[in-house]
Amino acid sequence: MNFTQLGGEVVEGKSSYFPKSAIMVLSYFMQWTYPELTDELKLFLKNLYNKVLPFVSIYCFPNLIDYDLTDYMEQYYGSNKNKLVKIKQKYDPLNVFKYRQSIR
Repeated sequence: MNFTQLGGEVVEGKSSYFPKSAIMVLSYFMQWTYPELTDELKLFLKNLYNKVLPFVSIYCFPNLIDYDLTDYMEQYYGSNKNKLVKIKQKYDPLNVFKYRQSIR
């Protein structure tokens, strides 16, 4: 777990990534060498996330999407989700620009 202090940048309106009232960013990182531990370690991380969730915002930093979240689009884009989907449908109705982090 990594806690990054925002140092007032958000409060002064200098950042567009976080809510203005955010005071820090909490990041979870994990890596392992043995593939046979994957399921067990992913479950550990999910349980850790669920224990911390009551104490943090549900919103997430958009550059590191966790597709295992129940509604990752809502958690990453918040109130902008529906607007982004409409823009995507208007300008890319055939989903030509499709990649892992694109709007769906």
